[in-house]
Amino acid sequence: MTKDAKAQVSFSVNRKFLWLWAYEKTADGTLYLNVTLDRKIDDPHFHNLTQVSKNRWNHHVEVKSEAIANSVWLHSLIREGYEFARR
Repeated sequence: MTKDAKAQVSFSVNRKFLWLWAYEKTADGTLYLNVTLDRKIDDPHFHNLTQVSKNRWNHHVEVKSEAIANSVWLHSLIREGYEFARR
């Protein structure tokens, strides 16, 4: 299921796990992602990590290039978010 609200899209299975958005004033085309997992992953790729509840961590990523968008680590993160949301 997808939900879109102006410049934001979210994805869910049994719960939401991925949000994507772009800001109108971002001239460089940066795409922002937020992936929710049941644990914190420490990785220098993340712009920010936030614990939103006991077993929920938001992993914020700034996608500033095609290389980042196509990276194995980002695809793995999204897959982990999907698997978490299906449980």
